[in-house]
Amino acid sequence: MLPTLSHIHAWDTEHLIEAAYYWTKVADQGEDVFLEMRNRSHFIAWEGAGGDGCDSEPALTYR
Repeated sequence: MLPTLSHIHAWDTEHLIEAAYYWTKVADQGEDVFLEMRNRSHFIAWEGAGGDGCDSEPALTYR
């Protein structure tokens, strides 16, 4: 049996709101870590394939 419109309007969606805040925070933290590591990588004297990759076009795009 399908729920009525009244039942749908009465559903508690607080858990969805909390999940959205949580995952937004997780995404922000992940981006912060990525940016920190990317910025730190510019202060290392890279050699070989690592150095070539760090100076490649995609890597330069995010500087």
